[in-house]
Amino acid sequence: MQLRSIPKNRPYENINITGVEDLIDTEISTLKALGAVEDGEM
Repeated sequence: MQLRSIPKNRPYENINITGVEDLIDTEISTLKALGAVEDGEM
């Protein structure tokens, strides 16, 4: 029996959100959890 991993659902993988305006800290944290990055994090 072969085990397979389930791919992570990261729809914002490597999307740079540096300089995006009008986001609150919670929204930024959520986007980062979904794969978004800011400059210097890649």
